[in-house]
Amino acid sequence: MRDKPIEKKRSLDSIGISDEKGSLGDLTTYTDRPQQSTIKKQLTGITGDYVRDSRIRLKGLKTRFDYLKIQRQYAPNKSMRCCSMYTVQSLVKEDEIGKYTLVKEKGTDEKRKHYLSQESIESIPDVNLKVSQFGSSLSGLQTCDNPFCCMCSRSKSMERSEIINGVLEYTKQLNWGQYFVTLTIQRQPNAKTAVQEIQRRWRKVQKSLQYTFKKKGGMEIEFIRAVDVTLRPELIEHNQCYHIHLHTLILINRQFNTEIVKDLIVSAWMDGGDQSIEVNEQGQDIQNVRDSKKISKYVSKMAGLGLELAYSQSKKGRGGSLSLPQLMEKIDNGSSYLIPLYREFLTDMKNVRTMSFSRGIKVLYAEYLELKEDNQENESDSDSTGKEWNILIPRVWWDEFINQQSKIVQSAFEFYNNPKYQDKQKNLLIELLEFDPIDKSIWLSWWMDGKLNTDVLSYCQ
Repeated sequence: MRDKPIEKKRSLDSIGISDEKGSLGDLTTYTDRPQQSTIKKQLTGITGDYVRDSRIRLKGLKTRFDYLKIQRQYAPNKSMRCCSMYTVQSLVKEDEIGKYTLVKEKGTDEKRKHYLSQESIESIPDVNLKVSQFGSSLSGLQTCDNPFCCMCSRSKSMERSEIINGVLEYTKQLNWGQYFVTLTIQRQPNAKTAVQEIQRRWRKVQKSLQYTFKKKGGMEIEFIRAVDVTLRPELIEHNQCYHIHLHTLILINRQFNTEIVKDLIVSAWMDGGDQSIEVNEQGQDIQNVRDSKKISKYVSKMAGLGLELAYSQSKKGRGGSLSLPQLMEKIDNGSSYLIPLYREFLTDMKNVRTMSFSRGIKVLYAEYLELKEDNQENESDSDSTGKEWNILIPRVWWDEFINQQSKIVQSAFEFYNNPKYQDKQKNLLIELLEFDPIDKSIWLSWWMDGKLNTDVLSYCQ
């Protein structure tokens, strides 16, 4: 363990969002705001202000489900189209031998039966409604685990952003050099070709840095790499639709002049790939993370901090370029001519690792968590704004919850963040789920609209 203290305070800029971006205005669902004096100001990953963070996340819940409609209609693979539509339990079949799942044979489209042990059967999750200050969701549903899925990417981005922020905070205290690097190539007509090219060039950069600082200098050097993509549909006919580039954090356990690091990186990047693809030296950018608050903010966002609204929602393309969510938004608004581009992009980016970490990043993050835990061991949770909901959904209610998933998770998150209704609505829902009414949709609607009460529940048979 490297002994350096962790500073607990973080500025708004350092967590990746500005005051202006964090303010979404008044939402009618928040008429009964909790008084700030009664709320513990928790660093919840966006602004540090509980009420503002709740609004941002509530808007994000709605936006994700808006994007999910597009994904379910037009995604080129079945797993993305069916994400969050079926329960994990529905994968389990049964015959005279026992319970099994169908597993695709490697290299073929054929499936075989894989019989489950009793332990495996018992570990299959039920459907649960989970709500916390960070969001609301239904667990126990089949997911596609695709980095470009508007549902799955949220959990990935939150996890990655925590790692990035923790490692940045920790290595800053250790006085490491922190360099934010953006590397680009000429726009390409094909996303797959562009990804292969930047991967070739990045390998050359990585080897050059490791040889210089690790092998010759005996220093520690670690990398965090993210693939970023924007599109220009109007440039398809000019073979310049895709702008795929790298955002990279390079961490060295010693401070160097930025120009020294820049010269090494740019030289290797220029020489590392297919020389038929143009690379402009002026298009490469290397900056010291601590030299600019703006860079710190962007580093956090590249892994998803503040992107909990939906996948990359706050990542906007520049100069007419579109991010994937912006492309989906245009399709949703009637630009159906962009559907083939959306499908082509997802096909070309299949199996592409959008973010990768060098091995030492996990070690640094583990040290950060250990030290952070030591520093916070005496803190009390008695001032927390509310305990998490984890409500088991009976099987007879599964279909109804999946059908109304969007409205349910939004309503649950609203109730959770309003102390006036939090416990009341939670208990009413638990009571309702004990019944098996024929018209389940109506009863759920009453709960979501806040019209359900104990007197009405007495008629639920």
